[in-house]
Order: sequence, then structure tokens, then C-alpha cells
Amino acid sequence: MQLNANELFNDNGKVAQQWAHFIVGERVIKQPSHGLRFTRQSTYIQRALTIKQGLKAGVYITLSHTRDTTGTNSIKSIQVTPVYLDTVVNWSAEGEQAFHWSQIFIEWDLLNQVTGELPHKAEHFFERVTSFHTDTGDSLELLPTTAIRSDFTAVLSQESKSLALAGKLYGLIFQVIEHIQINHHLSHCEGCQHKLFKSQNLLESRPKLTSKELARLCGLTQTAIEIGYPLIIGMTLEEYQIEVAIRKALTEAHEHTPKELSHKIEIQTGLDANEIEEACLKRFGVMSHQLSGIH
Repeated sequence: MQLNANELFNDNGKVAQQWAHFIVGERVIKQPSHGLRFTRQSTYIQRALTIKQGLKAGVYITLSHTRDTTGTNSIKSIQVTPVYLDTVVNWSAEGEQAFHWSQIFIEWDLLNQVTGELPHKAEHFFERVTSFHTDTGDSLELLPTTAIRSDFTAVLSQESKSLALAGKLYGLIFQVIEHIQINHHLSHCEGCQHKLFKSQNLLESRPKLTSKELARLCGLTQTAIEIGYPLIIGMTLEEYQIEVAIRKALTEAHEHTPKELSHKIEIQTGLDANEIEEACLKRFGVMSHQLSGIH
């Protein structure tokens, strides 16, 4: 079954009546200025279907959430997609699926204007950092950092005030562009990569160090630390902290009960118990209290 995205919701942001028997959700759209749009959407789809959507030329910044779109802690990933020419895309839902996302769209002319660049300079930037296609560039995947979460909170705080909202959206757009630049720089700079490896050594002996503390000790910014770990090390900073604690705990497994072992990992990392269990399952396929059984 194929639907048109423009027909999914009514003017009040609710799912149109003709689709309400298999789609549940709501959408909020704010357009604080010409060429700038902010959308928050939650949709639960109960059958397999394809949705056809028209895209205007510009940049789409999509923040995917694990649950509702009104909190920063639920942001799980960020996708940045440049669209060079107006186009139409199809996206599919396979059976029962939930989608929660926030999206910023900015037209090319406005992006060049607010960044103070010459016409087409923004397009050329994205052509350099993505694989260029006829209508779109490849999407760039970013992890949510402390800076992005902070700027997204600022956006939500001004959602009802058009002028203030526009300013906060520009701030988040600039932050995302800076993240893309940092990501590109880290992948090519041996000096910065060496600093990241130095931070690894520090975490081996002090796993509770925060990204801010590591940045100060290694001569990088906090954002560079948070971006650099998955890029260069292959896992997020939090995942690496848990990895260090797990390795240390395994060497002492015979000294602790399963419950004590699990608690020791929490103390050593200072991280949330849910994050620790997720990392244990990802790395070893068991829960933290079961680690002693694989030693």
C-alpha cells in the first residue's frame, strides 16, 4: 500500500480519519521564517506500507528519538541529508513500527544567507563532505553530543515564539555543521587521533573521567572527544568506559558474587545501569551479573 505524506495528517496535526484505523500519531510544524521549518512527528504504523514524500532543495537535519520528541535524552541519532534539486522519495514501514523524529529543514539560499557565504557555497561544502548524486548527497550520520542536546533543549524552550525559535534553530544548524567539520578533520588529522589514543590510556586507569575532563587533559574540545571515539576508537566514550570496567571486573570475577560484580561495574563507570546492561549484551551477549559465568 502506498500513501502520500501530505495526506497523512489533518490541519490540526492529527492522523487523517481515513488512515486512523492503522496509523496513530501526531505532527507539529513550525515555520518561523521563509525557507526554515521545524517539525516534530510521532507515528505508530500497524501495517506494511510505503509513503511517498516530496522533498524541496535544501538541508534536512533529522533527529531520531527512542520515544517522544520533547526530550533530549531520547535522541539516539542524527541524520543530515543535502537535497540539491526538488525530488520525490519513498520510505517503507515493514509491519508494526514506531517512528519518533524531529526535523529541521532550511533552503539553500537561506543557509548561504545566515552563514554569510556566497551563493552556492553551502552546496559546495556538502558536495565535498558527502558522495554527490543527481538530486541528493549521501546522508551523514552523527551521534548526539552534549552540545547538540543543549541546543535542541534551547529550540524546544522557544517553540511557541517564532522569532526566538528561528534564532535557536540557526544555532542548532550551525552546531551540526561544526560537527560535520570536526568529524571530517578528525578522520584526517594524525595529531588529533594521537590525542584520542592518549585519552584511551587515561581511561584505562581512570574510567570515570568525563568527556569534559578528558578534553582538558588531552588538548581537544569536548565535542571532538565525543565525536572522535566512535569515529576513531569504534565505540562511544560511554561504551569504552564500560568496556574498561568489564575487563577489569572479569580479572576479579572469582573474588565477587554475580551481584557484587554488577555493582562494581556501576561504581567504576558512574554510568546508568541500563547503559551498562546494554553494553554487556552488545559486547558479551549476557547481562552484567552473568559475566562471572563466562570468565
